[in-house]
Amino acid sequence: MLEQVLEHLQGEVDFDLDRLMNAYPVPEPRYRVWRDGADIGPKGRKAVREWYAGHLRARGLVLQYDIETIVVDDRTIVTDGYMSAVLPGQCVRARGVPDADPSKIYLKRYRNCILWPFSEAGELIGEEFHLSGNLGDSHLWILDDADVPQVFHRLTKAAEAFEKRTAGT
Repeated sequence: MLEQVLEHLQGEVDFDLDRLMNAYPVPEPRYRVWRDGADIGPKGRKAVREWYAGHLRARGLVLQYDIETIVVDDRTIVTDGYMSAVLPGQCVRARGVPDADPSKIYLKRYRNCILWPFSEAGELIGEEFHLSGNLGDSHLWILDDADVPQVFHRLTKAAEAFEKRTAGT
């Protein structure tokens, strides 16, 4: 079970949609993403893949998850810790911060607890987590150009290549 979660997370780190989707052997993975009491998560293989493709296009996958606690039982893994995300200003604006400067790069850091549900056969089904309140100004800092990690620039190149490959699809 832990191997599937790690494989998915490594797919996110590598900006590899196939790898992160292959961590879900179930036909219809599902996400329960709670924002202000409503589930806004994608359901089904196509929807989950497009959700991640949207994050890639928006350059929203430069993540660091400092996991402090892992709990494992027969059907669920729970990870808890601090998530850090490097985000372009236009992405921050699109996520509900209207005063974000689209010409800047931001660091978002917040507490994140993810539930990773598994089928009876031990197959990773999806994720469940809460987003409510994690994008306010208290969680955002503008990065100086020198502090923008190289991986963000690598993601920008990967996103441009992805856009070329998927243009018109």
